Amino acid sequence: MIIQVSKVNKSYIDKEVLKDISLVLEKDDIACLVGVNGSGKTTRLEILRGTLLPDSGTVWKRPNLKIGYLTQPPDFDFEKTPREILTEVFSDLIEEEKEIHALAETLGEIDDENDPRLHEYTERLEAFEEKGGYEYPSRIRGMLAGLGFREEEIDHPSGMLSGGQKSRLLLARTLLEDADLLLLDEPTNHLDLSSVRFLEDYLMNFPRAVLFVSHDRAFIDRVATKIFHLESHELTRYAMRYTKYVKERKKDERNKIEKYLSDQKEIERQEEIVRRFSNYGRERYIKQARSRAKLVERMKADLSKPVA
Repeated sequence: MIIQVSKVNKSYIDKEVLKDISLVLEKDDIACLVGVNGSGKTTRLEILRGTLLPDSGTVWKRPNLKIGYLTQPPDFDFEKTPREILTEVFSDLIEEEKEIHALAETLGEIDDENDPRLHEYTERLEAFEEKGGYEYPSRIRGMLAGLGFREEEIDHPSGMLSGGQKSRLLLARTLLEDADLLLLDEPTNHLDLSSVRFLEDYLMNFPRAVLFVSHDRAFIDRVATKIFHLESHELTRYAMRYTKYVKERKKDERNKIEKYLSDQKEIERQEEIVRRFSNYGRERYIKQARSRAKLVERMKADLSKPVA
């Protein structure tokens, strides 16, 4: 488990957005958060990211959890090229590479095979290679090509890019950040079909967790293995593909309508009993009427009309 959300509530002035929301994400979940516009999906992502605090409830995150979030609008330096912007993601690796090269230059001075610098160089080089240290230039090129950038575009200032291209560059940076959890809000926006297919393959092979919001049903069905349905401020988890979720959701909605109608009938029945007992006029029946009236009030308070 990397994140656990318990009984979270969030309101804006007098508008309730989230009510008693609970959610658990495992380290390899690929989940989609679905719901109508205005249901609180983006608010949920912001709370998980930590940029928005809930009014009540708790959000637990695994220590040192690294979260990659698809930000909007673009926050990079428009003077820099797409290649330069993505290269910044690997700044730690690049610094490590410089240090290893500097250490390698000192090895020619060594006469003693037991010199600790030899052991240090071997260890650091192996660790660097395990992290894919020499692969980052090709990963950058592959990511840019996969998301639809032509070769001549990747070395021009990013300020020359269109709005859609800047969004794709943001997505590329987020995907390369080596996060433990990716939070993606409408990641297929501004992508053509081939780029959507590239993103699908990338996410399906991503070794860590992904939670995304999307209205692209085909994309959701191919990528997500869990669905979190947000409706009427409440969250329901479905551990299944989108196509199966749609069928299960319809079944759940029918059950909710049937229960709602049944509860309404029961309330009407209890109200009739209250009226009848009250009309009897005897103390024993009046006490029973009052008791049942309280029951009716609780039933009405718990009654929730299904969303059409």
